[in-house]
Amino acid sequence: MFKLHDDWVRIVRYAWSIRLLVLLALLSGAEAAMPFVVERYDDVFPWPHWVNYVAIFAVTIAALVARVVAQKRFQGV
Repeated sequence: MFKLHDDWVRIVRYAWSIRLLVLLALLSGAEAAMPFVVERYDDVFPWPHWVNYVAIFAVTIAALVARVVAQKRFQGV
């Protein structure tokens, strides 16, 4: 089984990797829900579709980097 870290509340609240993963989930969810919310996607967002894919990719890479980079607030955690 797994065990949560003793300081998991602080980690969830302040870790950049968690923040970026939440942003990733919001972007992915918005992209998936868009066809159900608006009739024409192009009328809502004037940029090409590939911009969304690049944004999601960039946030994913940033979350991966943030996951392995030591953050000053979490020294010793």
